[in-house]
Amino acid sequence: MNYKLTVTRSKNAKCFYIQTTYRKRDGRLSSKTVKKLGNETFIKENYGVDDAEAWARGELERMRQTAREEKQGLVMELHPDRLVTDTERIFNGGDIFIEKVLTLLGLRDICDETAGRHRFRFDLGCYLTRMVCSRILHPGSKLADFINGRRFIERSDLKLENFYRSLDVLGEEMDDMQGAIYRKSLYTIGRNTGVIYYDCTNVFFETESDDDFRRYGHSKENRPNPLVQIGLFMDMDGLPLGMCVNPGNTSEQKTLQPLEEVLAEKFGLSRFVVCTDGGLGSKSNRRYNVTEGRNFITVQSLKKLSAHYQDWATAPEGWHLRPRLKDDETTRCLHTYDLGEIDLDNYADDVFYKECLTDETAFDEHLIVTYSRRYDLYQKQLRAQQIQRAITKINRGEIRRPKSPNDCRRFLKDTYFDAKGNPLDVITSAVLDLEQIGKEARFDGFNALATGLDDDPRAIIRVNSWRWEIEECFRVEKSDLDMRPVYVRNPKRITAHFFICFIALLVLKIMQKQLGTHYPVSRIRKALSEMNLVRLEGFGYIPAFNNTELATDLQECAKIHIDRQINTPAQIRADYRLARKC
Repeated sequence: MNYKLTVTRSKNAKCFYIQTTYRKRDGRLSSKTVKKLGNETFIKENYGVDDAEAWARGELERMRQTAREEKQGLVMELHPDRLVTDTERIFNGGDIFIEKVLTLLGLRDICDETAGRHRFRFDLGCYLTRMVCSRILHPGSKLADFINGRRFIERSDLKLENFYRSLDVLGEEMDDMQGAIYRKSLYTIGRNTGVIYYDCTNVFFETESDDDFRRYGHSKENRPNPLVQIGLFMDMDGLPLGMCVNPGNTSEQKTLQPLEEVLAEKFGLSRFVVCTDGGLGSKSNRRYNVTEGRNFITVQSLKKLSAHYQDWATAPEGWHLRPRLKDDETTRCLHTYDLGEIDLDNYADDVFYKECLTDETAFDEHLIVTYSRRYDLYQKQLRAQQIQRAITKINRGEIRRPKSPNDCRRFLKDTYFDAKGNPLDVITSAVLDLEQIGKEARFDGFNALATGLDDDPRAIIRVNSWRWEIEECFRVEKSDLDMRPVYVRNPKRITAHFFICFIALLVLKIMQKQLGTHYPVSRIRKALSEMNLVRLEGFGYIPAFNNTELATDLQECAKIHIDRQINTPAQIRADYRLARKC
């Protein structure tokens, strides 16, 4: 307790009180009397002292010492016949832990530096922090961010119009700000950028009219709506690195090089290996990434290779066995296998590989082909199901062109004559295309990578195997952070919205890394959103969340605990100061 001695003076004598301070609902400080000691005459007569004020100060020190040593609890009276008068009693404390990570990223300092290049007067750092916390705890529109301000313990005099003005600034300064965030995080949490992963996704808008930014294009979700495309770089630790936002009809292959230029200019990052899927591995991107200290690893479609490389890739001889992770991979395995001479079922959990140099581009590429028995069986099972669906469509007369490369109708073809040469009804003339089925079955179990590196193929295969994590980043943004729907239309504000989602994703991934990746990001976000506190006017905040193992680990990691039986206002203020302390 923060006790203090209060002295009131009258004409005849002084009167002594011991009081404590507390913060009212509107944020102002107020005082209340804890103990009335009496006036000078009363103290001198009852306690036999000559100096009443000295005795009162001694009594104050005794109460402070008792509170320190015994951690004196708070006592309050609750009456079953009295109604609650507080209109706002439940607050969320998860923002304390989010601000701890934002401090590691130097977000407020970066915002102050950004504000120096503009003439606005509002606190950009305060607004951006609020929008990031809201995106993690209570995702919604910017209007919802403004309204949901009452859910936070700390009240700030934020204005709705400044939320939208902040979006204009963030959209304009995104490249510089994410570069500054990277440089700060490089020293506070460390970044592993030897290999970086790149992929694209798109977000649809629930409107039928497009504009210069929201454009019609190929939707990842097959929706006939205008799109905006998002490109994302991720480092080897699974942490988002950088992002870009482009019109929805932009080719994915054309987005890689401009964002790499941003990395070099704004991040100071120019020496790395970029790992992409096949859709981004154009020859232009490959040539670009074998210069100036860069290199690449990309998925290579076997179907697009020359015939002699296809024959080499699917030939049974010349395979090496990739040891499992627990085995030693420091030396190359010289033993070769012939897949036609061994029982592949005994190697169901293993991966075979072979490599060669290709001459299909203007520079030497290493082609690494892998074969997995488990993947082979999976593809055969999947194709059998698709063939069965194709037969069903023949019987039903549902014969149309396939809508996608994976449509089961790709296994159908039209025939106009039966086995005897008699003409058939064109409407029901579809039959299974056995030639097409055979072409696809030829590559069952095989995958290929193209790279400009001359490293151990097993290391390259292992690096590529982590590419799924960037898909996980997109899933988190869309499912957990509610990246869409987007409630703004201006291109700068749309870009700023996705930038806020990027920062929120980075915060959650950093928390996951600090916790040792034991928890999925979705559980961390859910735990933060459930860290509610109930305020007792004049006393403090009582936890109203389950103190699970995850909640405990979050508090231990941040060295901030809000799971006390009661958190006094002074303790909560100290927690916020600690969260904002570098």
